[in-house]
Amino acid sequence: MSVIGGKYIKLFDATKEYPVDTSMKYDVCDYGGFVKSLVGNAFSDKFVLFSVLCQINFIICCVDSWVREEISTKMRFAYLLYYSLLHIIPQINLKWNTNLVINSKWESWQFRNAMAHYKLGIALKDKELLSEDKLFGLTHKYFELDYLTVKKEIMQELESLACQIGDYLKLKDAVIGAKR
Repeated sequence: MSVIGGKYIKLFDATKEYPVDTSMKYDVCDYGGFVKSLVGNAFSDKFVLFSVLCQINFIICCVDSWVREEISTKMRFAYLLYYSLLHIIPQINLKWNTNLVINSKWESWQFRNAMAHYKLGIALKDKELLSEDKLFGLTHKYFELDYLTVKKEIMQELESLACQIGDYLKLKDAVIGAKR
């Protein structure tokens, strides 16, 4: 793995760190032990939804806002969470009789696989490559839109879901990433 990782680092000249917003400060809070979450620590619908809310806020606040440079990792993380929530939210709605909504407009298992397994070379043919695009044309191939447009739409879906979860849990202040 080290040899393969080293080859990728050399290939992409990934030897510098990303510029970050140093004015933003984060703290970790490990709920479940002595620290009680805002909805309690007992396994329940509220604790599950609170965990989902924390994952969404991590993508929006930490990954997307903290890292200043627009990098494809932002889309990767956001899309993988979005894709998994497409399949989890209907189960949550059924089990706990909630009415959370997430638009499946952007669902694509091929795009998801490329995001999860870094398989841009398998997904795109040489003639489909767009060197100026953050994902080299992957969003064009599967959604017929540019990277930034698709990323913006995915982030809006996550923010919308965060607001719904915050409302359900009565935690308006806990929806950090959502613009209310």
